[in-house]
Amino acid sequence: MGLFEKDIKIPTLYPDDKYNTAGEEYINKLRSFIDTAPDYLIDEINEAINNAGKGKYGEDTVRRKIVTANVPMYVLHDLYIPLAGGGTAQIDYVLITDKLIIVVEVKNFSSPVKVVKNGRFLAKFKDADKYETINSPIDQNKDHIGALRNALIGKYPKIQKQIDNRLVSLVINANEHNNWFIDYKEVSKDIREQICNLGNTEVTDSIKNFLNKNAVLKPLNKKELAEKVFSCSDPGLAVDYFKRFYDKMSLYEKVFKDLVEYRDMKLKELKYSDPKYILSDDSAKKIAEVFVNDKSKLQGREDLKDISGIGDKISKKFGDDIINILKRNKF
Repeated sequence: MGLFEKDIKIPTLYPDDKYNTAGEEYINKLRSFIDTAPDYLIDEINEAINNAGKGKYGEDTVRRKIVTANVPMYVLHDLYIPLAGGGTAQIDYVLITDKLIIVVEVKNFSSPVKVVKNGRFLAKFKDADKYETINSPIDQNKDHIGALRNALIGKYPKIQKQIDNRLVSLVINANEHNNWFIDYKEVSKDIREQICNLGNTEVTDSIKNFLNKNAVLKPLNKKELAEKVFSCSDPGLAVDYFKRFYDKMSLYEKVFKDLVEYRDMKLKELKYSDPKYILSDDSAKKIAEVFVNDKSKLQGREDLKDISGIGDKISKKFGDDIINILKRNKF
């Protein structure tokens, strides 16, 4: 492929000229969209901007640690690999040394996190009374490793012997001010070695620990391996997180249109002159807004009474029809 140099002495980021541009573009796109977005999406867009910013900050922080490590390796970032069961594994970093392929998952939780028995992860979210179980980033990274292994073997069948036992997982907590608490009595050494807190452990320590443990392995051609790993990534598989806002807007417009058409039909049928006796535009907009944000909230006609402009009479007379319109739009 000719993308990588034959010999490197320091960590080499690839592609260095496009680092994290996808994250920056996504945030900028959200910020430009917020000026014209409907009111019912504003809070969700602001939350998405906040989450994207935290994610980008975390990856930037980790990148600075990785590229200053005194280890010759290729540092590939933002790889997109198909998952066996469908979907896409978005891998933050793959570090390719002459001994190992280290798959890195970066997390930047603002809430306190504990790692306890059997490697379970717990988080205490804002205003919560206790810790709650969350998805394990270690398990997530296992899926990423499996996806990368399958992609490599599928494209380069002879590579299996080279990479078996060389793919390792490293989960990095990028929040230097919020170290994860690890219960050393309950968490095995194997699990602990896969977790890195930037607040008290250098990333290079974790990388060198992996390399020292595997020092007896026969060296690999890391240039050739980097090219093969990179060739398995398909940027076209990147999830379009922005799409969900357009999907909600389309659904909102569809539901509002269906409700108004139903209202107008009933106006003619019953020979009413004022829409408010069936369904005003404002009520229809509110129903559509509630529906697109949480489809479980409007299950029966009694639920419609929480919508401004809909009382007992309208609910009893037209509520079932309105709910049926919503049910048709659930799928």
